[in-house]
Amino acid sequence: MIFDTKTKLLWDANPSLDSIDLPAAKTKLEKFILADLKQWRLPLSDEIKEITKSSFPLKKGQNYRILERDYWLCETGSINLDNHVFSSPQYYASSTLFCNDAVSQMTFEGFLHFCKRNNWALYPHPYEKKTQDLFSNFVERDSPFLFESVDYLRARLPKLDNAQFTDAAKGLWELWGAEVPYLNEHGVRARNPSIDIKDWNVAIDFGTSSSVVAYLENGVSKLLRIGVDDFWKKQEPSDYENPTILEFVDFHALFSEWQNTVYQPLVEWGNVRCSHEALHNLRNNESDSKVVASVFNKIKQWALRESKDTRKRITDRKGLEHELAPLTLRQPVKGEPLSVSPQDPFDPVELYAWYLGLNINWRGRGIFLRYYMTFPIAYPTEIKQKILSSFRRGLQRSFPETLIGQEAFSQFKVEERASEPAAYAAAALPELGIQPTVNGSAYAVFDFGGGTTDFDFGLYRLPTADEEDFGTELVFEHFGSDGDNFLGGENLLENMAYRTFIHNIELCRTNKIAFTRPLDAEDFPGSEMFLEKTQAAETNSLMLISKLRPLWETGVVNNKSGIEKIALLSREGEKVSVELAIPQDKLVNEYLTSRIKQGIENFLIA
Repeated sequence: MIFDTKTKLLWDANPSLDSIDLPAAKTKLEKFILADLKQWRLPLSDEIKEITKSSFPLKKGQNYRILERDYWLCETGSINLDNHVFSSPQYYASSTLFCNDAVSQMTFEGFLHFCKRNNWALYPHPYEKKTQDLFSNFVERDSPFLFESVDYLRARLPKLDNAQFTDAAKGLWELWGAEVPYLNEHGVRARNPSIDIKDWNVAIDFGTSSSVVAYLENGVSKLLRIGVDDFWKKQEPSDYENPTILEFVDFHALFSEWQNTVYQPLVEWGNVRCSHEALHNLRNNESDSKVVASVFNKIKQWALRESKDTRKRITDRKGLEHELAPLTLRQPVKGEPLSVSPQDPFDPVELYAWYLGLNINWRGRGIFLRYYMTFPIAYPTEIKQKILSSFRRGLQRSFPETLIGQEAFSQFKVEERASEPAAYAAAALPELGIQPTVNGSAYAVFDFGGGTTDFDFGLYRLPTADEEDFGTELVFEHFGSDGDNFLGGENLLENMAYRTFIHNIELCRTNKIAFTRPLDAEDFPGSEMFLEKTQAAETNSLMLISKLRPLWETGVVNNKSGIEKIALLSREGEKVSVELAIPQDKLVNEYLTSRIKQGIENFLIA
């Protein structure tokens, strides 16, 4: 047989070249058995098109032919592989190539497990007799031990030690439900994931620049590190502010797993990275336009703006460009398993949530079913619902598949709990030692974030007699909220870059350099040739933002001369090395000072 990693189907490696019609082929299928597998079928026309467009081992002859034959049967008719034209008459005689779905929904490690259990040899394509069986290296360490590196491969979580396989107090979630003779044969233990469910709450602050994950363990609050390249390193406070960022290395490899395997797909860290390591790679390669184009560091802003902006395009490190579909509301059904397919739109919020989930639901910690999120005050309900549904899918996909279907799984939920500033007040006031009073201690929150600034006002007080009878211990009486939708660190940086480009407009004119305009910025006379929403323009803006970030975060630019040498992209996509003058005084004393002052005035007015 041939296993095609793109269609995830098994194919008969010795198809019949006899020409038969569709009814005769279906009669033949009723008795067809290969490698003890039943339920073989004829492929769909799109499936046979897919394999003939790639380097399928049986391709031979002109155009897209298989074994030099042009006509092959499909599920409802016949297809001509010379031109990929499908004709439906079922009595048109053609050759037959059968396929099987037996492994199509398995994870990669599950597929290896299945092959090994059936004593199949596995050879790479192109097959040669001198090629070594891919299982030959696992003679001493049989298939269950293939899980040793699976957490590390996905999310750089620690590799499994031998005790995880053999200790009575441990075992593998993935093997729960496996047959006892198999477990005994290999000396490994299965573990029911439901016994590792923790009756604790998880809080997620999904931020523009960084996200924070915390959980409550027996009354003690704990924070989590996400996307750290080495968990053995001593932790730093900054480790717990997890950058909200994804780095795409290989879209094809990512999608082949992500869109075909529902639970814990083997999406390898080498094909897509997140959080700290992704940010590290960006900060150390900010002058490389390929690296900048492969990084998506505005996930939350995209979720808010995608309906207003043109489509977002990302180019992976191999040069493959992908255009993000708009964020859609794909709500999971509570208690029901998810399904995925290659036709699903790729959702970066879901992928980021999956990474958070892998770290939260790590086998060394346990499984969490209750998640609570906060949102900025001004976020539209429609956008919040889309983000919540993306997190529900992503977090659910981080669970072991053996948990799905168990009664405990029905407890899984992801809910909005409060606005971000209200949640901050509830956490900060007791921590700061501020005591509630009968009349109430007035509070006001000025939440200066990466994307927006939120305001919240209220009283922190003791409960009334009726509230106390109801079981209430403390009260946050909410008066109202407001905010400034564009006063955020990343938005300010976008505006600083925009003003710097305008300051160097003649240089941009000479070199035909385009850039992007922030949503809250005004255009300028003659701007039509400079303001674009192309990937080149966006890359130029991101590269200049990286040069201005030290000015925003520390008050000074790295280059004291006030001139930044930077390689930008022209409208033709060619690299152009330019020297941009940084108007530091105007950026700080005119723009930043006035813009932040405006935000404070809005706060006082509210």
